[in-house]
Amino acid sequence: MNSPSRLVLITLSTILSLTLHAQQSLSDSINAIGAAAQGHVGVFMQDLESGDSTTFNDLDHYPMQSVFKFPSRSASWTQVDKGRLSLTTPIDIRKSEWARMFSPLLNKYKKEHFTLTLEEVLAPTVGSSDNVGCDLLFHLVGGPEVVNTYIHQLGVTDISIVYTEMGMAADWNNQYSNWCRPSAMGRAAPALL
Repeated sequence: MNSPSRLVLITLSTILSLTLHAQQSLSDSINAIGAAAQGHVGVFMQDLESGDSTTFNDLDHYPMQSVFKFPSRSASWTQVDKGRLSLTTPIDIRKSEWARMFSPLLNKYKKEHFTLTLEEVLAPTVGSSDNVGCDLLFHLVGGPEVVNTYIHQLGVTDISIVYTEMGMAADWNNQYSNWCRPSAMGRAAPALL
């Protein structure tokens, strides 16, 4: 074997060894985080420039909890793009319907009954993880099943959206019906943002 070929082989072997070491180190770090949190951790990471990705515990179904606010917001934006809604679409709100729901948005208003526009509800839904805002968006587009269908039509099927925030608050176990695989949310993210 001539010297340049040997050098290329040694270089490739070194790169592969470093890559495997980095992956093992990353895997060990994720395991340590999960152990410290006393939880089961799933991860999807992607280099946005190269498109390379890696996953960790990606085959499991993880409850999305507030992560499903991104699909609800995106489904609303899609309805605006299609002309079915507008950013000025009014949303009638009665605070009494939302007792005990986390909502920085509603806490800003003293009135019991008022109207906001879709535009006023969109930003705090994701920016402040506003539960009422999320449910208002679900109601506006036709419910969780419409958002679930929307996500699946994007080609991402390892996501399930069944319950609203209020539906999850009604029964602790309902949150497990709203699930995704980490890679599924990663694949959906570019379309949702």
